[in-house]
Amino acid sequence: MRCPSCGANITGAFCEYCGAKAPVERVETQSIHAENVVVNNYYYQEPQQPPVASSRANASVGASPKSRGLALILCVFFGYFGVHRFYAGRYLLGALYLFTLGLFGMGWLFDIALILFGRMNDRNGLPISEW
Repeated sequence: MRCPSCGANITGAFCEYCGAKAPVERVETQSIHAENVVVNNYYYQEPQQPPVASSRANASVGASPKSRGLALILCVFFGYFGVHRFYAGRYLLGALYLFTLGLFGMGWLFDIALILFGRMNDRNGLPISEW
C-alpha cells in the first residue's frame, strides 16, 4: 500500500517516513475480535501511535536526516569519486561516479546544482533539504 502524502510503501497503520495515516478500507463484519483482519488481501491492524519525528530541532516531516551542507561539501571536494552519493545512501550511483570520474565531470556539476537547489534525494527518496 502506498502513502497518500509521500508515496512510500506502508506496512502498518502509519507511514514510517512522514507519519501520515494509511488509507483503510473497512468491511462491516459481525463482531470479529481478532487482532488482524484480512481486508482486500491486506492485513488491517488497529491504529498505533504515529512515529515520532526526527530528533533534530528543525527537521520537517518527510525530509531526510542527511545534511545538505555536508553533501555539498562532499560533492565539491570529492564529487568526482561519488562520495556525496555514498553519503546519501545511493551506492550504485556512487560506484558509477567512482568508475567514471563523476560521469566525466558532467554529473558532478549537475549534482552541485541539485544539492544547492535542494533537489537531491537520499536512498529512501526523501529530499536532502536540511542545512
